[in-house]
Amino acid sequence: MARRFKRTIKNKKVRHKLVENNNNKRSKLHTKLVKNAKLFVKNLSGHNLTDHETLLLAKGVKFIINPSNKNAIRNVMKDFDEFSRKLRCRYLYNDGRIYKRHPFYINSGYKPLDSCPAIENYIFSTKIELSRMKINKHTRNISAEELSAIRESKEK
Repeated sequence: MARRFKRTIKNKKVRHKLVENNNNKRSKLHTKLVKNAKLFVKNLSGHNLTDHETLLLAKGVKFIINPSNKNAIRNVMKDFDEFSRKLRCRYLYNDGRIYKRHPFYINSGYKPLDSCPAIENYIFSTKIELSRMKINKHTRNISAEELSAIRESKEK
């Protein structure tokens, strides 16, 4: 039993050293990136930019953050419900003419009951397929600090 205890202590020490080495490498890389980013980012505002804001701006105008897939399936189902509502309304109330909508028209949100059996079968089978859909998890393409920098810049 004593051997096992000593072994866990050694493993913890080794892990701690590895974590420290990784943190040192990250901090060196971070300072190098900030120096390079400051060459390409021109601050025209009176606000002093932090390192993370500078790194974020250095990524460029076309940079897109990976969206979180926290509520992805819920959003897909919500969008499909709206689509099915429009499909039912179009089946019930479309008379073939094209109407020009007023620019300030507000949707009523009316949800008709069942319509054509073919449409209802399509909606039902599509909902089942969407509920079975698996969403692949992906990694973030920005750090947590850069994400907080975005939030702070939105507030200002």
